[in-house]
Amino acid sequence: MAEKGSVIPQIVASFGATLGAFSLGTVLGWPAPAQSYLAEDTESGSCNDDIDFQCLNNDEWSQVAALMNIGAAIVPILTVFLFPIIGKKWTMISLVFPFVGGWVLLLFSTKAWMFFVGRLLTGFSGGAFAIAAPSYSNEIAEPRIRGALGSLMQLMVCLGILFVFVTGGYINWQVLTGICIVFPTLLGVWMFFMPRSPLFLIQKNDIDGARKSLQFLRKKKNVDEELSQLQEEQREREKLGTISPIVLLSNKVYLKPFLISLMLMVFQQFSGINFVISYTVQIFKDAGSDIDENLSSILVSLVQVVGTGIAILI
Repeated sequence: MAEKGSVIPQIVASFGATLGAFSLGTVLGWPAPAQSYLAEDTESGSCNDDIDFQCLNNDEWSQVAALMNIGAAIVPILTVFLFPIIGKKWTMISLVFPFVGGWVLLLFSTKAWMFFVGRLLTGFSGGAFAIAAPSYSNEIAEPRIRGALGSLMQLMVCLGILFVFVTGGYINWQVLTGICIVFPTLLGVWMFFMPRSPLFLIQKNDIDGARKSLQFLRKKKNVDEELSQLQEEQREREKLGTISPIVLLSNKVYLKPFLISLMLMVFQQFSGINFVISYTVQIFKDAGSDIDENLSSILVSLVQVVGTGIAILI
């Protein structure tokens, strides 16, 4: 009789990794509720009386909103080197430190440059999880749930945005910032107890480690068949080797799917969604809607969560 395993450890490990995606969502959404406290009013030019330092002007605040994207754009350069050396697990854990550091800097910021650096750090760290979390989930999951766990990343991003909009409209910006520190910290603790991916361990020729990782993730003792399959797949990948950028751009076999994937990402990003998320509260305030701007923001993020959830199911 075949030994029966469980998918629960895989879900637990993937959830821990996607806490980084949730944290990225808080980074994306943070400027919207914080703007009313930290930036001058777009109409009167006055500052909020709840802060004891000079508020940021509109140009400075636009940089605060935008700098996280610059930080996130730098990330792929780092991950190219870190993933093959220490793997996804320890890359995510190591990124907790600049992530928490960025939030702490934002928490105690009183000058524009402090907000700039804080946003750059949180964007850099949060952006890494858009790559690391789904990659880790795909490597640890068995085929029947791999797609769902890989898609969990985007849902967690939307949940992070929703969380910030729900809480940020009704609490002080510093309290909100302090709460946001909790999630990357929790991720670091959570992932410390999770195994490295068996695929990474096989790549490092640590077969015993890969076996133990599979035994934990599949919750069964006998994983020899899957381990052998993973080893064979790794040997096939090594035979195929890597594709150079010249071949990628010159061979139609690779160029067509590459361009399709690239343009999908370009259209999605150039839709301006990150700008909309960062200024959602202000957009509804300036529109003069009869619905409270904070409630309107919550409804927008709620639609995102529902839409992403439906996309995962179909």
